[in-house]
Order: sequence, then C-alpha cells, then structure tokens
Amino acid sequence: MTGAKHHRTSRVLWGSDFPWQSQAEALEAIRHLGLPCGELDEVLGSNFLSAVQPELSAS
Repeated sequence: MTGAKHHRTSRVLWGSDFPWQSQAEALEAIRHLGLPCGELDEVLGSNFLSAVQPELSAS
C-alpha cells in the first residue's frame, strides 16, 4: 500500500489482496501508514463513492 504515500490519496482506492491477505490485514496495513483522517477517509471509501456516484461528490 505504498501508493498512498507516493501519489495523491484522491487517486487511491482501498482493496485487499485476498486470498493472500485478509481484508482485516489489508485494513490494518493502511491504518498504519499514518495518513491524516481526511486522506484515510478518501482511500477507504469516499474515492470509490465519487467514482460510482459522481453527482454526490459534486455537491
């Protein structure tokens, strides 16, 4: 998950590497990156929502 450290977090989506890594392990790894809360929120969900429902992010 080094992408979030080297790229704008607004361009990163969270995901797991299942079956090699559980969702819990992937989530723990991203939480240990030390991202600010706003950037963590982007990566963990709001970027995805903006991609699938862009009309919601425009408001």
